[in-house]
Amino acid sequence: MVSTVHCPHCGSELSAESDTCSACGKSFDSHAEYKQELIERSNRYLAFAALALILIVVVAYFFW
Repeated sequence: MVSTVHCPHCGSELSAESDTCSACGKSFDSHAEYKQELIERSNRYLAFAALALILIVVVAYFFW
């Protein structure tokens, strides 16, 4: 499966290996920073999902 990212300039979906956007033609000056931001955002969503799952299990335990 090919991983994709979104262009920080126009939002088009691109291959993660791209250095320039095929839609708007702009290059990613801070491509590494953009990837790091995506990783951090993904980690936040994962932490939130884990916390929500734990909360659901605890509530289900007490009301079961």
